[in-house]
Amino acid sequence: MNYRFIIAVLFVFPALQVNGQTLQWEDYSPVSTLIVDENPITRAKYRFVDAHAHQWRIGTASAEEIKALVADMDAMNLVTMVNLSGGSGDDLLQKVRNTEAYAPGRFVHYANIDFSRVGEPGFGEAAARQLELDVQNGAAGLKIFKNLGMTVVDADGARVPTDDPRLDPIWAKCGELGIPVLIHTADPAPFWFPHDQYNERWFELKERPGRKQEGDPTWELMIEEQWNVFKKHPETTFINAHLGWFGNNLHELGERLDMYPNVYTELGAVVAELGRQPHTARQWLIDYQDRVLMGKDSWNPPEYYVYFRIFETADEFFPYYRKRHAWWVMYGLDLPDEVLRKIYYKNALKIIPAIDETLYEADWNIPHIPEEEPRLSPLQLARTQVGDAYVKVHYSSPRRRGREIFGDLVPHGELWRTAANEATEITFTADVRVGAQVVPAGTYSLFSIPDRTQWTLILNNGLGQNGTGQYDEAQDVLRVTVPVTELDAIREAFTISFEEQELGVNMIVEWDLVRVAMGLSVP
Repeated sequence: MNYRFIIAVLFVFPALQVNGQTLQWEDYSPVSTLIVDENPITRAKYRFVDAHAHQWRIGTASAEEIKALVADMDAMNLVTMVNLSGGSGDDLLQKVRNTEAYAPGRFVHYANIDFSRVGEPGFGEAAARQLELDVQNGAAGLKIFKNLGMTVVDADGARVPTDDPRLDPIWAKCGELGIPVLIHTADPAPFWFPHDQYNERWFELKERPGRKQEGDPTWELMIEEQWNVFKKHPETTFINAHLGWFGNNLHELGERLDMYPNVYTELGAVVAELGRQPHTARQWLIDYQDRVLMGKDSWNPPEYYVYFRIFETADEFFPYYRKRHAWWVMYGLDLPDEVLRKIYYKNALKIIPAIDETLYEADWNIPHIPEEEPRLSPLQLARTQVGDAYVKVHYSSPRRRGREIFGDLVPHGELWRTAANEATEITFTADVRVGAQVVPAGTYSLFSIPDRTQWTLILNNGLGQNGTGQYDEAQDVLRVTVPVTELDAIREAFTISFEEQELGVNMIVEWDLVRVAMGLSVP
């Protein structure tokens, strides 16, 4: 008998048992024995925009390096990368020029703001002026990093909250320039929870202990400060990064989006939240398909494959790519095609300027969708806030095209639908005062009777009207007479906008050389 062998077994086998009993949780990575259909995807079904990417060094990248990057993008159908780390001034300009030289149309850059001088007099105005220069140099948006609201302090050492009034000129300038603000505020709420066995981010906090948060500012406070900005600046489009850290509470995120139509969200680094709640997440993305953008955050091509698989398949029980973000497994959402299109590219094209739309026109995946005839009078939306009321105007915008408008195309003294195609509609979410009359919350058709020196503006309960053929005066809610002001230059496109006044806002209607204003105020 080989006693040496027996002794060796006696020593080795207990060691294996002890190893199993002392295995650390973070090392536990079982291989599933589940046998189900698997549909891994390495290329998105439709061309897509990555609205949340970081390419810090792309300004100095060589032609070969950018070519390799674009090859990786092409392999997975990524057509436009939005680089949120554009910087400002010469740094931004260098990145814009470098990508346009070596990969024209494939990259869009956002500007960034240095908040270290926020305590200086006139900081907000100076930052807004620099932002305007950055946009002239090619910036297509503004990215706010999470240090604002968390660690940024002013000259007195006081924390600078996101809704600090000194920053208002920046948000207002973005609205004026028509660029979106992608804003990252705070971190996942469990970072503020005790680091114990009940914290689902326990492993992440062990691997990244610097992410643990204690005390003030609280997560709740920072989130409300962020949403205060969204409320205060309804004319500015905001993209709330990382599902606003509400990926674990989509119901609340939906309620907040319902309140603020100027807010969108994106999926950078949070798709694992959706993958663990397939039924709820699928319905939520269908319900809010017009408000969500594809975003990834860190650049690692194979990690995108998990996004595609979650969005495009009904697969079950498959792993996420980073355990510290998700110790749970993923399930596919099997999203409808039109929802995929909107998340992948349509929503981005709608709100991010400078994306080359021609790169998406030849998408071979959508020939079965009938091409709509281009509207001669495109649909437009104007919105503002009056006290607690959110005001939205949906209208078609006809062009002058060399025609004589008022007194000819639009006769004086006759009822007009106040634009083109369907009658213009205006919505108040709360009561609003117009002149001496309080108009109840609701949606109304906006008609008018233009004349040389004054217009009669009419709010009417009859909705869904095309032209004036179904107009019923008995359903009028309001008639108000306003004077005509002559513009200094021709306004080619019919436009409705809002401008703030001391006691409310004016709704401005302009076309050709005519301008009229209707005042809205708090009742």
